[in-house]
Amino acid sequence: VWGCCFNSLVHLKKNYPKLYSSLRPFQKVGIMAGLKKDARILIGDEMGLGKTLQALSIITYFQKEWPVLVVCPSSIRFQWYYQALDWLAPHINESNITLIRSCSDTYTPQTRMVIVSYDIITRTDRLRSFYGSNFQVIIADESHFLKNSTAKRTRIVVPLLHRARHAILLSGTPALNNPTELYKQPKHT
Repeated sequence: VWGCCFNSLVHLKKNYPKLYSSLRPFQKVGIMAGLKKDARILIGDEMGLGKTLQALSIITYFQKEWPVLVVCPSSIRFQWYYQALDWLAPHINESNITLIRSCSDTYTPQTRMVIVSYDIITRTDRLRSFYGSNFQVIIADESHFLKNSTAKRTRIVVPLLHRARHAILLSGTPALNNPTELYKQPKHT
């Protein structure tokens, strides 16, 4: 059934041949599901199965709506930075990707991707928009960090996801202890 739909992955094959050739069949299915849902999706594959590649693949279809905001734990900010440079070249390069390391960091109008930790985005409202406009493409990695509706990070990040046209949530552990923890996440995709 899905084989007939792989033709819509032609964009990836043509414009990102390195990325396309490294995708496994199940990742292609995940990308197609994300595209079918207009990139409002929770990808809950287990750790190590390539959720990052799926998210990067999906966002390539929405370049006209970039910049992309990637919100993730501080410990994986550099991973996102290097993965984006590696897989999305030449569209993403060192001159148009910004890795936010502190609340005082900023970006330029030429920025195509902003990578920020959950901790920093909760401490400064300046990074929650792009020159006064809402981010339209957002990736929230380790989205199970948003499980607690009373947590500051949830109260700040979830409205950003609501306003974005495309919100890709990634989690290898979407439900940690209780099924109700899962509810807060897909409610926003």
